[in-house]
Amino acid sequence: MELILFDGKDCISAIDDLEKDGSIHETQRRVALLESALWALGGNARGRNTSSGDYRASKPCRTSLILTGQDTCLKKSGVARMLILDVPQLMSTEHKKDYLTVAGWGSSGVLNQFMASWLNTMAKGVDDLKADLKESIGQLMGSLGATGHARTNSSLASLLGVWPLILKWAQEEGAITSSEAEAYWSRVYNGCLVLTDSASAEVESTDPVNIFLQLPSLLRTKVCHLTDCRTSMAPTKMPEVFGWVDGRPCGQALGYVDLPSRKIYLEETAFNFINSKLGMGHDWITLKKLLNQRGLLAKKAVGGDGGLKAYIPGNHGRGYCISMDSFKDWSGPEWDQLTKELIEQVAKVESFPKEFGQRQEMLRGTLENPS
Repeated sequence: MELILFDGKDCISAIDDLEKDGSIHETQRRVALLESALWALGGNARGRNTSSGDYRASKPCRTSLILTGQDTCLKKSGVARMLILDVPQLMSTEHKKDYLTVAGWGSSGVLNQFMASWLNTMAKGVDDLKADLKESIGQLMGSLGATGHARTNSSLASLLGVWPLILKWAQEEGAITSSEAEAYWSRVYNGCLVLTDSASAEVESTDPVNIFLQLPSLLRTKVCHLTDCRTSMAPTKMPEVFGWVDGRPCGQALGYVDLPSRKIYLEETAFNFINSKLGMGHDWITLKKLLNQRGLLAKKAVGGDGGLKAYIPGNHGRGYCISMDSFKDWSGPEWDQLTKELIEQVAKVESFPKEFGQRQEMLRGTLENPS
């Protein structure tokens, strides 16, 4: 596959249903190879060594790659280098007429004639067109702004950049008027802005931190649980939310929860389990780094593991502390009220020894001085 994507320079290559053909290991190998190809598109290609240690030149992807299927199977970095289209949406009644029109152009040879004429035009002044294209892409990068992933905007600008040149050429050939050119450009540009929104949503859906924050939904499936760090038993409130049924824990133990302080403490082994169930696509070391960069890990412990572990209340050692407020499913008025009630209960329990001691002193004083 690497050789095909390299040799097919300036051609269109298509890969269909990457994840369905072959074993899991074979799929993972192809996905890794495809991610390397996409990474090279961003100017990050580099050579590798052969098994004997000799240098082997890299073969970056030089084709216009189209990947089709229900799932891209790629991580965030790979998805960010793609422009993603929802085909069922494009085939809705609103767009089906346009699709059939373009399909008719293809079968009648209109598109072949158009491409031949465009290639002939490029051949006459390719250096000038390259300079114009570079300027067009630069202007589009500025107009697209900083929204979305930088790689997505770069790909979109490259796709859009050629359109002003084509529309200008079509006007010079007398195929369209200036007003038609403006209408075409407006339609293409606005359509690509919609594409940017969908691409940004796809990138966010593959973000490993966002996937990790789906932990509450995993606990509700009863394949894992969190234990109350103060009682070493089921949480006193809403135990079913934390993977307990009828006072019994379900599945894998992930760590502890401290409801009054609204914090959870995850053990080291918990992350591999969460990754296996949610498919974050990253090892724990990488995820830990990302969680820390987003400010989700507490930094209260001293020494060891970069100071990322915090002491767990109840003498349970140390764990990775994350505020429950970071999880959408564990925030809101209902949880705020629950926390308030638990804090009041804890305050009463902690104040009891003090009040008991005061009452003992009063009773002793009364016995010693009956009058």
